Amino acid sequence: MQKENCSDKCAERYVEISPQQAEWSQSHTLGSQLPYVFENGLQFNGFNAKCSGCMNQVESANLRGSLTHVSDNRCVLVAKGYCQPCNGITSYSFILTAGDELKAEIFDADIMPGSGGLN
Repeated sequence: MQKENCSDKCAERYVEISPQQAEWSQSHTLGSQLPYVFENGLQFNGFNAKCSGCMNQVESANLRGSLTHVSDNRCVLVAKGYCQPCNGITSYSFILTAGDELKAEIFDADIMPGSGGLN
């Protein structure tokens, strides 16, 4: 009869996470910052996020990031979504503008100054 080692049992319960997943886990949920209300009264209530790896829908509870006020009718959304089916992280970056209707423009957050992390 072979004695089971505790480290063998414990290793089965823990999964290594990437630095990107660790950063994601430390950021605020996007839902906790919604709805975002612009000066003109328009509201941003969220978006349908898809995983860039498997194209599955990312659950809203798994979206984390920040909405940063830029002007009365504009804000920047930088978020990351965790996809449980494929264990992947997808980045999302939008400039939201509230005119007669809400408009979202995709941008590359990696090239914007000061956009390095999630809050």
